[in-house]
Amino acid sequence: MPSIPMPRMRGNVIWWGGLAAVAALGVVDWPVAALVGAGTWVAERHARASDHSHAAR
Repeated sequence: MPSIPMPRMRGNVIWWGGLAAVAALGVVDWPVAALVGAGTWVAERHARASDHSHAAR
């Protein structure tokens, strides 16, 4: 089962909250916000995995 991304830092909470706010206010459409959120999640996981692999060396 895939894990649900949880914000770890205050900056992440601001980012995800801001993304939800602009979508809720209609600044961007929900599908666009969902794609931005998915891209952010993938990029964060990739960066975290890269950091772990470099630390293991």
